[in-house]
Amino acid sequence: SVLIKTAMANKGINNGTELARLSGVPYSTVIRALNDGNIGANVVIEMLDHMGYQLSISLKGSGE
Repeated sequence: SVLIKTAMANKGINNGTELARLSGVPYSTVIRALNDGNIGANVVIEMLDHMGYQLSISLKGSGE
């Protein structure tokens, strides 16, 4: 939820209604995400994509 809230603030998106409208993600899902509810990674990626962000995954160091 911190990631999504930060992205929203950076893009000037004021609330879940606006994010739902912009992203096409159902309002109930957006609210669940903002309240630390259980949502799929694909939904997070979709919301971030519509805010102009790209989620990257990298391999953690091996501890060497």
